[in-house]
Amino acid sequence: MTLNRACKRAGIPTGLTTNDLRRTYATLMARAGVPILHLRDLMGHSSTKMLEKVYARVSQDQHMHDAIAHLPRLNLDAIDTDE
Repeated sequence: MTLNRACKRAGIPTGLTTNDLRRTYATLMARAGVPILHLRDLMGHSSTKMLEKVYARVSQDQHMHDAIAHLPRLNLDAIDTDE
């Protein structure tokens, strides 16, 4: 069965390529917090360079949003500031 026929049967837009599916998979996994090294292994790459450039297109804004969301969980009282 061709990818276009499979898309039609699944009720999703046709015209997708296997690279579109790989890119979507990598992006969704990255947004879900899967570490880039694990994603590299799952995708079968030898380095993270391709993932960082092409597949895992997680915007910098999303990273900043995630970082800010973690701030309330930090235990700043436990940090020794006397050093």
